[in-house]
Amino acid sequence: MGKIRVGAAKMCINPPAEMFPLEDYKAEMQPKEKPTTGLHGYPSIPWKPVPYKTVGIFMDIYTRIVVIDDGKKKFLFLNLDSGPSLDDEFKNEIHETFGIPPENILGVWTHNHSTHIKWGRNPTNALQFDYYNQVVHPAVIGGIELAISRLQPAKFGFAEGDSYINVNRDVQFEDGHWMEGCNFRGPVDRTLAVMKFVDMEGKLIAAVTNYGCHPTSLRPEVPDVDGCYKVAPDFPGVSSEYVEKRFGNDCVCLWTNGSSGDTNPVCTMGYLRKYELDGYNEPIDPPFGFAYQNMMTLGCEHGIDTIRTLNSITEYEDSFEIRTEGDILNLPRHKYVGTNFALDWSITDNLCNRRYPELLVNGRTPPKETRGTMVYDPDGVSPLHMQVAVFGDVAWVGVSGEPYTEIGWRMKEESPFKKTVVISHCHGDAMFNGGYLLSNNAKDHDTFTFYSSTTHPDDLDGRISRHMNELFDKILYK
Repeated sequence: MGKIRVGAAKMCINPPAEMFPLEDYKAEMQPKEKPTTGLHGYPSIPWKPVPYKTVGIFMDIYTRIVVIDDGKKKFLFLNLDSGPSLDDEFKNEIHETFGIPPENILGVWTHNHSTHIKWGRNPTNALQFDYYNQVVHPAVIGGIELAISRLQPAKFGFAEGDSYINVNRDVQFEDGHWMEGCNFRGPVDRTLAVMKFVDMEGKLIAAVTNYGCHPTSLRPEVPDVDGCYKVAPDFPGVSSEYVEKRFGNDCVCLWTNGSSGDTNPVCTMGYLRKYELDGYNEPIDPPFGFAYQNMMTLGCEHGIDTIRTLNSITEYEDSFEIRTEGDILNLPRHKYVGTNFALDWSITDNLCNRRYPELLVNGRTPPKETRGTMVYDPDGVSPLHMQVAVFGDVAWVGVSGEPYTEIGWRMKEESPFKKTVVISHCHGDAMFNGGYLLSNNAKDHDTFTFYSSTTHPDDLDGRISRHMNELFDKILYK
């Protein structure tokens, strides 16, 4: 067990001015003239969201980096405000360049829905390819190099607080449809976990935080007050910047997402609705600009909750051993049975009126009995990347998919470490590395998460928790 050193950095990953307007992203959202293949190869009619244009930056987006050294090995926490998460190629390059093995890298996407751009290596998608080469790759590599150069003796503390900005989003309405909305009776984890690193004088070097909530304060369908769409970091970025400015000293507040597969920020998707006396209802959009102000409000409130939790930490350790394990858990897969995957998904995502108005029945969402479903696929598996990292008596468990709240609860309950943090989006694109992970009590919630996930909901609570403990056993008994 060695004395720890910690270094932190953050690098801006704004798309450069010449990339605006983000025409490539806009084009993907435009109506298509011919039928196309839907998500995961399912048959689909044309995908038809309302077209829009992203014109500039509302608020800077970043990659934030924290490097921990226990005297023998290094560990890397890294997040990106624009996804996806670090994949094998990125992790292997980091290993070759800096000597940090892949199992010692928790490189996550905050799952921010507000950048309107992702990075990618496929040159056929020119925007994503250029964004990766010109912005994301140099920022990640340069940021890690800077964080390592800043390594200094540090002390460590941990605490759990709470934050009341999230709400369960799986709602079954009177017409039988499960849709995205605000389910104030549904399970939600408001735990805000904070790992705090200070220098020998007690000044904050870095905070690594965790909270279960989709960063969906902003969605593509609702523009700013001027009718335009802008790049933003959603509430996690607002929160992190609030904390960093409060503490100063070039500190870094790195936010990670917890078990949020069924959780949204309050007052967001599906919150405003029009109700009919016979029980029918449909969502309505908020006024232009509301979402951006809501993002700022929720972000600042979450930042204040983070500061409160940081200030509650008064006891520190200056040494621990970093222990890690990781591998892939193959989960059951499912497939679509029906005639119109895109429509079924749009119904559950509250977007049928906008995308397929010609398919409404008497001006209303098609009735539930017209929808297809997902069934178990005996010939397929859904790979879930998992990793565990232990720092003294604090354990972090990473999963590449998006677990529902109750899965995270069970993992924390059955972990051998009382202080256990569950982190999602820990590898590549979550949609193709586990996808949404529905808990046992939610497996009949045929929301858009049920349709869009590759993973069949069959005792995922137990499967994932048991495999987590298999990884812990490798650490504890080797």
